[in-house]
Amino acid sequence: MKEPKEHSINIAQADFPYAGTREEQLRFLANYAVLAPSNHNTQAWKFCIHDDSMDVSLDKARALNFIDPQLRQLTISGGAAIGMLEVAAKYFGYQPRVQVFKDDADKLANITLGKKVAADPHNVRLFKAIMHRQTNRRFFAQKPVAELVLKACKDLAADSGVEFSYITEQVDKERVANLVEVAIRHQHSLPWYRREFSSRLRSHASGKMGMSSFGFFRVNLPAPVARFIMDLFNTGKSTAMFNRRKILNGSPAIALFLTRQDEPENWLNTGRALSLVLLELSAQGLTTSYLNQAIEVDNLRPQLAKIISSRGFAQLMIRIGEAPRAKPSQRRDIDEFFT
Repeated sequence: MKEPKEHSINIAQADFPYAGTREEQLRFLANYAVLAPSNHNTQAWKFCIHDDSMDVSLDKARALNFIDPQLRQLTISGGAAIGMLEVAAKYFGYQPRVQVFKDDADKLANITLGKKVAADPHNVRLFKAIMHRQTNRRFFAQKPVAELVLKACKDLAADSGVEFSYITEQVDKERVANLVEVAIRHQHSLPWYRREFSSRLRSHASGKMGMSSFGFFRVNLPAPVARFIMDLFNTGKSTAMFNRRKILNGSPAIALFLTRQDEPENWLNTGRALSLVLLELSAQGLTTSYLNQAIEVDNLRPQLAKIISSRGFAQLMIRIGEAPRAKPSQRRDIDEFFT
């Protein structure tokens, strides 16, 4: 049967080529990999199949040179795609093997389908959530997120060697809000930042790249208008205050992903952990949105770890809660991802 069509990529579980070649199976699984979240919806993944394995690489032509100069966010996005593929492979009965390339500037990892494995009920739940997971920038309902759910996310991230720490107390949210406010004011004071960020804004009806402008600003404007205003004017003060209210009054939980080291392999594993966490939250009826502004400003990033008394490197921050569903981000055609 076909999954609900919430994205531009149309997949039917029944079409999985059980009797096909490894190439055909890996190509089919890539349909689920590209439903992963990516920084500013860049979808900067490339796949190359070699007989019975598939390389996953970064499409650096889609990188954001000013916002993400080290390609850290891009690598996390690549890890998220790998994480989605791992969940899908297990659902269809295969144990995926992921070999991370540590010394290759372009390739992230090589994936092969290993031995057959029995269905795992928890992985089935995660797989079923792939088509429903979405980033949602609305104010979330002021309803606490269950502690058991957050602890489950912590365990899932730990399996990838990533620390998942969360805050729910208002005093800690205030400290996060202070850092985010400073970060947004700083970023919006830079014309090159505003130009690169605004270039990613689009309407839902236009194209399959970039982000909807809905939810970024105090007033929801059509994407062309939002781009025009952001290019010409520094709206950092109002945008910072809007996000501050969203943190304090529309974010029941805030979570940080941290790693012990700050190397590309750690970034990739952050993405793999992110996929599992987002699918778990989606399966629980929850949604998330990124909150990475303070991580993108070098001198503010270490202060996030101090809020939760961690010695790790903050790689990613998200808001967690409940909200009405938003229109899903579209995806490029699957053939565009293959080389």
